[in-house]
Amino acid sequence: AAPQFIVYTHPRNLTLADDFEVLAAALELAIMLRRRFILPKTMNCRSCPAFEPYGMADWPSDDSGLPLGCTFDYFSRAGVVTGEWLQFAAESNVASTPQFQALEPRVRLASLEQLRGELEKARGAPLASLFSGAAVLELGLGVREVRDALKAAVGGIALDSLPC
Repeated sequence: AAPQFIVYTHPRNLTLADDFEVLAAALELAIMLRRRFILPKTMNCRSCPAFEPYGMADWPSDDSGLPLGCTFDYFSRAGVVTGEWLQFAAESNVASTPQFQALEPRVRLASLEQLRGELEKARGAPLASLFSGAAVLELGLGVREVRDALKAAVGGIALDSLPC
């Protein structure tokens, strides 16, 4: 079967802790829904240990005039995490490929009310059955909100599915 994806907006300018909390939420969501999430390219570069040595403060801004974000691999030991969870993650540039952009159908999850409706329809079925017909699930709300709502639906709590 072809892989199914989750696309979410990773907020900019987060603290290092918040960047990784949002990343962990996306990973947990991908695990619950048996999908791959697209790794972010908007993590806060100032939190990267190489920010000063690489002269990243002098890098040009993006097309919107915002500082460039960093991809996950700018952070120390990223390969350990992606190696362990590779079946649930996809490199950030995958989303810009013509093959990814052509994937259909796509479903946009725009509200918690919409999610609750999907949960009601899927009552008794595994969480992975949610949006199962969509090649790409696009989140129009925060990944932590979606993760928390799904965890609540199954009696779990944030981060309980990730080993320490």
